[in-house]
Amino acid sequence: MLLFALACNPTPLTVDLPKESADPIVESQPDSSADSEPLDSIGPVDSTPDVDIWEDPDPPATYAAFFDPNVVQEIRIELTPAAIRTLNRQPDDYVEGNATINGISFPKVGVRLKGSSTFQDLNGKAAFKLKLNEYVAGQKYGDLERITLNNMISDGTQAKEVIIYQLWEMAGMTGPKCSYAQVYVNDELYGLYANVESMDDHWTGRHYSDGSGDLWGTGDDSADFTRNGLSVGRDGLFSYWVLKSGVGDQDHMTGIMDALQNSSGDWFADLDPYIDTDQFLDFWAWCTIVGNQDGYPFHLNDVILYGDPADGGRFDFSPWGVDESYDSSAVYSYVSGVLATSCLQSPTCTATLISKIQAGIEVYSTLPVEEITTAAYTTSEEAMRNDPRRAWYISTQDVGTYRGYLRTTQEGWVQHLNTSMGFE
Repeated sequence: MLLFALACNPTPLTVDLPKESADPIVESQPDSSADSEPLDSIGPVDSTPDVDIWEDPDPPATYAAFFDPNVVQEIRIELTPAAIRTLNRQPDDYVEGNATINGISFPKVGVRLKGSSTFQDLNGKAAFKLKLNEYVAGQKYGDLERITLNNMISDGTQAKEVIIYQLWEMAGMTGPKCSYAQVYVNDELYGLYANVESMDDHWTGRHYSDGSGDLWGTGDDSADFTRNGLSVGRDGLFSYWVLKSGVGDQDHMTGIMDALQNSSGDWFADLDPYIDTDQFLDFWAWCTIVGNQDGYPFHLNDVILYGDPADGGRFDFSPWGVDESYDSSAVYSYVSGVLATSCLQSPTCTATLISKIQAGIEVYSTLPVEEITTAAYTTSEEAMRNDPRRAWYISTQDVGTYRGYLRTTQEGWVQHLNTSMGFE
């Protein structure tokens, strides 16, 4: 697997804290009944010709700087009282707001809340999606049209997403980048966030020679390649898969289901026309290696599929949501996804997976895990301590405890993996 080094190490951002507001920003709690975190679907864009669009002189440099894990970005969101009332009622719908990203102003951007188990309203530590071109066609930060800000309330270390996505990339795997951000709403500090790269057609264009293929994400906890997992609603769309970009070839998705249902007994031959089977097993192996059991194929959610046109439309798999990684209870065979359960019924497929896990552990043992973790802790320390909306059960002292526990876990992680797999 390809190994490559971290890029740069600029000075972390220091932000002066505003005085706390005496009044809550939200008058009532929103009704959010979503069971899983929805990903953005494709929608029309209204052009607003009277808005000046910022022309970035060097989009690649802006992109690289925005996801530098050693820098805390500054993102300010402005919402009117009317927009706030709408988000109270319909938190998943975009409302119009303004945003300032590292000093660059973006008027008329789409703002919505996000999350399922991690959902909080604007009275708490809300997580956000920003869509810069929702109301102004062509508006971007670098080449980014969407920004995802996770509130990290399920991660006591306030660091796992930043750490794991770096390790994932250094191992040669495909996934999003991630950095830290300090977020303000109407000049009130909301705290430290994980700034996770939104996966869309710009993301596919950066990672593939042809970025025009279908990009799918999970919209609920039942996404799979079974009749139920591929069920279609009255609108003709999948109930549990969300199209991020591309034309949405449902036949290719159902082809996977048909291949599994009409299995010849050769897992690779049956599925090779539809998925990159070698890449899927690498993905599964690395989810096991970093202890990321909170997503496909362990659970029926939190995965991104890309059908690469240059590879016959075969799907590659990428993670979405790694904030519960380093789970020592993670076992490669405790899976729910039918792609994995069918593999485990094949001795050849199972043996291939185990060999990939063993090879991956050797790669993991060469990665600068301690250095990456130290950098993440150092970069986020001040913003973490000054976070006024961190979950009540994650005090500053608790974060230190969780971070110490993660270091201890990392120190014995390779031994744990080898022992649990029976390699030693």
